[in-house]
Amino acid sequence: MRPWPFSAGPARAVTHDNTSVLVAAGSGPGALIAAPMQQFGKRFGVQFVPHAVGHADRKAHIERLFHYVEHNFLPGRTFVDWPDLNAQARTWSERVANQKVKRSLGTSPRAAFEQERPALRAPPAHQPAVCVIVHRVVDTEGYVHLETNRYSVPERLLGKAVEVYQYFDYAMQTTAAA
Repeated sequence: MRPWPFSAGPARAVTHDNTSVLVAAGSGPGALIAAPMQQFGKRFGVQFVPHAVGHADRKAHIERLFHYVEHNFLPGRTFVDWPDLNAQARTWSERVANQKVKRSLGTSPRAAFEQERPALRAPPAHQPAVCVIVHRVVDTEGYVHLETNRYSVPERLLGKAVEVYQYFDYAMQTTAAA
């Protein structure tokens, strides 16, 4: 899978709404970005900039994009699994959505992308797997608990704090916390 399927890499700044996924406190350009997103941005050289609250054209614009996908891509389609949905969405995006001239752009998204491509930077050569890191203490039976599961760890870690790495599609890993 290509990490940047529709671009040559990330832009230097990304304007977004004030979603709690990105914003830890405050709102607008002065908001405090959540630590995981700051780390993500640092890794890829991206600065996240929330738009000002009450920015009239933002919410309707985003909602309209969802409406377009819901009424032009999804109807009548079935998907075997997530990879199938992603493959169909990519094909539809390349053949239909990105070819259509948009009034707001005065051109097609594909043509606009070609104009913006020089401003994009190549992504880092190595991109670590996405994971959630949580801290746990190994119980007296040699297990750590994560969500509804128990995972065994080496006996030498009994009673010690460990970092547990939960990957989307890998087995869980633990390392002794510093």
